[in-house]
Formats: sequence, structure tokens, C-alpha cells
Amino acid sequence: MVLNAGSIEQYGSPLELYEHPANLFVAGFIGSPKMNFVSGEAAGEPAVATLGVRPEHLRIGRDGEGWPGSVSVAEHLGSDTFLYVDAGKLGLLTGALHRRVQPESRRPRLAFRPIQPACIASTRMVR
Repeated sequence: MVLNAGSIEQYGSPLELYEHPANLFVAGFIGSPKMNFVSGEAAGEPAVATLGVRPEHLRIGRDGEGWPGSVSVAEHLGSDTFLYVDAGKLGLLTGALHRRVQPESRRPRLAFRPIQPACIASTRMVR
């Protein structure tokens, strides 16, 4: 169960809450590192108010693919690497790569993994 100022936002198992958040509060509350929230307009999705993307659903894109950015910090945690990327108008994004990686460039392009997005009202959550 996730509470916000004493009110129930959503209840379910931790995995259910993680995979099917009911709103931005729950999506941002569950998961580490936390979910990235981006303005839909800035992300090229003008019909969407806020785009939510889990860090593990970002990857380093190929040339011409994804959002451009500049790596601020690459945090190596054994088999995983967290990239903290300044993506300009999108803000600071976190990518969680399930492998040790040395970005070839300090300016990678972040792209979505091919996954099915879920819609919540005018907010789109990408899982």
C-alpha cells in the first residue's frame, strides 16, 4: 500500500505497484533509481502531459536515435551501471544499464527499449 499524506494512493504487491502505478506519485515512489519524468512536449509527445520512463527502460541509442544528452556521472555498481545524463530541455535523466559500460562518448543518445507503454489519463508511463 502506498500512502500520501495519510490517503491511500494505491494498494497491491510491490511488483504490482512497480509495474502498474496508478499515478505519478506511485510511479515516483516505487523503484530505485526513481522514475524519470519528462514533459510530453519536450519529449516530442505533445498530446501527453508527462512521460514517465523507468531508468532500466533507457539504453544508449545508435546515431540519430533517441534523445541527445551529456553524461554527468557514470556510476558503476558491479554488473550494473547508472548513467546520469543532462538531456537539455528534458532535464536530468537516469539510465540503469544491466551491464558494465563505458560510454564511447560523453554525449550519448538515450533511446527507449522496445516496450509497450501504458497510458494513465493524459500521462503516459513507459514500462
